[in-house]
Amino acid sequence: MRTSLAGIARIEQREGCVLHAYRDSAGVWTIGVGHSSLAGTPPLIHMGMTITHAQATAILKSDLGPREDFMNRLLTRPATQNQFDAMMSLMFNIGDSGFEGSDVLKLFNVGDLKGAASAFAHWSHPAALASRRRDEARQFLS
Repeated sequence: MRTSLAGIARIEQREGCVLHAYRDSAGVWTIGVGHSSLAGTPPLIHMGMTITHAQATAILKSDLGPREDFMNRLLTRPATQNQFDAMMSLMFNIGDSGFEGSDVLKLFNVGDLKGAASAFAHWSHPAALASRRRDEARQFLS
């Protein structure tokens, strides 16, 4: 399964999209939707670099590819497109290892969809993430 175009748009909206290179909170050069040189193409992000929104979306799709493959290996039952997209949004934000150990994944895999949706809230720290997690849970259940 792959992230839908609507799912990609929601990740962009939740993460934000910056069309010029900037240093993130860790000092890493970043561009687009949280893309750093460590993630792959474009390989060298530098001061003064700019991209278009279309390029940012293409980079995001490329960044999601390996994560989608990983997600597909982790899921032991079929997901709806909205469930997959919501879980990809969470994974993109908390990282592969965070998602792999999450209650969202564990509860989804045993078929407890309401529990899985509620477990998105476990990742609401800092508190500024609470509305994002509620939105992901709603998407998951829709």
